[in-house]
Amino acid sequence: MTRLRGVDGIRAIACLLIVFHHLSQRLPYQAGLPFCGAFQSVFLHPAQAGVSVFFVLSGMLLSWPFWRSYLNNEAMPGLKSYAIKRAARIIPAFYLVLIVSFIVEALFVPEQGYTSRRIISAFTFTSGFHYTTFFPTITDGPLWSISFEVFSYLLLPLFMFGMFVLPGKRKFQYGLFYWVLALAFVFFLNSLIITYLQPDNINRGWQYGIIGGAKFWVPYFNPVAFFAHFAMGIFAAGFIVWIDIHKEIQARLSRLKLFDIMAFTGLALFFLILWTQKYAPPFFRFSFQHQPYYYPFLASSVAVILAFAPYSRIASKILANGFFRFTAKISFGLYLWHYLILQLINLFVPEYRFLAFIIPADAVDIAGIGKWFGLSVIAVSVTYILATVSWYALEKPILDRVHKKDG
Repeated sequence: MTRLRGVDGIRAIACLLIVFHHLSQRLPYQAGLPFCGAFQSVFLHPAQAGVSVFFVLSGMLLSWPFWRSYLNNEAMPGLKSYAIKRAARIIPAFYLVLIVSFIVEALFVPEQGYTSRRIISAFTFTSGFHYTTFFPTITDGPLWSISFEVFSYLLLPLFMFGMFVLPGKRKFQYGLFYWVLALAFVFFLNSLIITYLQPDNINRGWQYGIIGGAKFWVPYFNPVAFFAHFAMGIFAAGFIVWIDIHKEIQARLSRLKLFDIMAFTGLALFFLILWTQKYAPPFFRFSFQHQPYYYPFLASSVAVILAFAPYSRIASKILANGFFRFTAKISFGLYLWHYLILQLINLFVPEYRFLAFIIPADAVDIAGIGKWFGLSVIAVSVTYILATVSWYALEKPILDRVHKKDG
């Protein structure tokens, strides 16, 4: 299998969930307008779990070549090629948005403190290791996850090396058992982090600004914890490669429609979790070790979708529709640019602000809702345009060049 069907749909869903989550934060709320309450209940808290989906997806895609080499009794994929491809995928677009964000912050945003530290940590992908640098810039909050993503990129080959040096014949069940132990070790490390690296409660909370908010999130939001999300994708990748090798089992399961059944079951569980948790914060509750985003339940449902969708007939077609494919193609740019666009609009339209719903109900009328909708359409449209330009003018040329050199 050279292309994993259905993956584009999952990537697009994750990206759109995050975009709509940030749009919902700026929606003025009025009790008499059911649309507002319904929209916010779905997107305000649960939708930000799209971040977890990205980690599971990355874990699956990046571990797939390692599993393929392992189960085919080949050498471990080259780390130089792996590192160059990851750098080419992340650095150009991320650095561009980072530079623009810091310029906007310097020109329009009051001093937030720790500026030099935030700049250095952002460009070195170490911002996630301390609450003062957790959010590299106030003008583009979602950039926080990139540091954690890169940390997962570093951990993957380290853990994979252990699997490749296991003695004896290579089998899927041995690799699977190895990763169960690896995940248990990750849980152990995470338990140490959340026990011994708790910050003090001075100025801790979102009422103290973005740094106080980051202090509230840590240490539950930490690079090791998010590798646990990443690992769910690693399990999915192992199954994908194993079933691809065993064609007879694949054909039997296909005749029984089990790939479609399991893919749709995963999708149903995914949306069921989001729906049932629409009034609850997406972290610290309904999760293992107080991890964010309903871990491991939501991450596991995504892993099930990713494991079975590539071999399904109906689910893969639904997930591979044209809009999802295009959105997936430019998803990194969408993720990087959308919040900055929202913040820029807020500079000119003050009421289009973060947490706009925390105001008296009688202060908002239907015109405010209409204005929110119009500005949101503009924001999403501009973001799609910027992400498209970023893909074709910056990201794709660099990736094509790197893949061409790699052969």
